[in-house]
Amino acid sequence: MPRPRPEGDGAGVSLSPSQCWAPWRAIPSELTDSERFYNFCRETMKTHFFDLLDNANPSNGTSIENLSELQNLLESVRDRLPFIAELNGDNGFKLIFVLGPTEGCVQFCSVEHKPPYLMAVNSNLRDSEGEVEFLMGDTLTPVSKRYCLTYDAFVTIVAEFVQTGERKHDVLWEELGP
Repeated sequence: MPRPRPEGDGAGVSLSPSQCWAPWRAIPSELTDSERFYNFCRETMKTHFFDLLDNANPSNGTSIENLSELQNLLESVRDRLPFIAELNGDNGFKLIFVLGPTEGCVQFCSVEHKPPYLMAVNSNLRDSEGEVEFLMGDTLTPVSKRYCLTYDAFVTIVAEFVQTGERKHDVLWEELGP
């Protein structure tokens, strides 16, 4: 019930907190609270996959919104010759990666290609010398072994990005020069 205010305060009547919210609750809503929460969580991070070696790949532009979709995508491309691709996040960052059947490498940067450019480092091979060649744009391209990650390590880094849009913080990252 409205409560009268003391005369002279210029406000007239005030509503109790429950009466203030009552009209909001009475307005029909298209979504339940749990549906709104689900949509909020689902929409907090979206990534889009692009195969940089095969423009005709039917997965190009595919939206990856959860780990199940990521697993399906990675399993569908895992048996190819090593190739380069990227996951663009709706947060302004992306992962550029090279993936082969048993290993991959990952770079984290902005979608505008502005520094820093961070490469995930295989902490077991930090002092290792040598290179591995990956096919990028029909050219064998050398990549330092220290950036080559096991498939499982690769998947955990990519999964973190799909879930949060951030690089995995318990992985060693090395900034590349300009």
